[in-house]
Amino acid sequence: MKNLYCLTFLFFCCVLTNSYSQTDTLAIPAAPERLSLETYTLSVEKGNLVFSSSLTEGQAMVTINGEEAPLTFQNGQAALPAEADALGKLLLIKNGHKHHSLYHLAQ
Repeated sequence: MKNLYCLTFLFFCCVLTNSYSQTDTLAIPAAPERLSLETYTLSVEKGNLVFSSSLTEGQAMVTINGEEAPLTFQNGQAALPAEADALGKLLLIKNGHKHHSLYHLAQ
């Protein structure tokens, strides 16, 4: 009878350790690391704001007029759609606590 309990306990321990050692295939992949965008240049191309920076690959976050906008850099550039009319609009872009820039976007 003791052997039956020992075998049951041993089986339970093996199954338990095996279930923890398997890779979770349903897990959400880790998000790319957010990079700090300190210096950039801004241009408008085909209705998009194009941020150019020394960051070659990765994601950064900026705030445009109080709304957060994620930037995904590829080959040192990231694009965001932008709309403007003939009068234009002001864009207050914040990247970090101390970096603020004001731009006027017009057609």
